Amino acid sequence: MPQKPVLKEADKLQIRARLLAACEKRWASHGYRKTTIRGLCQDADTSIGTFYTLYPTKEDLFLDTNTHIHERMWDNAFKAGEGIEGIAGFTAVIKEFLREQDRFPLFHTLDPEDTHALVSNLDDEQLARIQTDHKVIFQELMLNYRLHLKVPEGDAFLVIEVLLMSLVGRMRLGLESVEFYKAFDFMADRLIPALFK
Repeated sequence: MPQKPVLKEADKLQIRARLLAACEKRWASHGYRKTTIRGLCQDADTSIGTFYTLYPTKEDLFLDTNTHIHERMWDNAFKAGEGIEGIAGFTAVIKEFLREQDRFPLFHTLDPEDTHALVSNLDDEQLARIQTDHKVIFQELMLNYRLHLKVPEGDAFLVIEVLLMSLVGRMRLGLESVEFYKAFDFMADRLIPALFK
């Protein structure tokens, strides 16, 4: 069996960045199932051996890509809440995050069979990582806006998750973004204040 390439840290960072960009592009255009490691490596101008030096599986790259994209979306969403305090700031961030997801539909908003194929290939630790990432951001938002819960934290987190998942319904029903955003904003403006004080 060939040995894995030995890479300097700077090289690893550059190759990871290229693989993340390639994965994001292929995920959006081909989906998870039709994206191959060979294709990713061609797009990233790297070898399959180097891929396996950095990522044990295709799913690990997809998870890193998902995290990278969500971090970028949350950064943009946090800007919407700058200068706004309390529940109004929190709500502004949630509204903008939904719009960010709509601008770049991935993970849970594309082809349901493709999403199921990816999720089916994730182990319990990988699934827990996704859930933990979401909870950490939720807690960070609560702290940033100095919010206190009216309901148990798990319930509030679930309400926000379900609210954001309503985007899947927009796509399946074929609603225009403008009419969906109006309905989403209506729900967010009423539900979020019921969770916090």
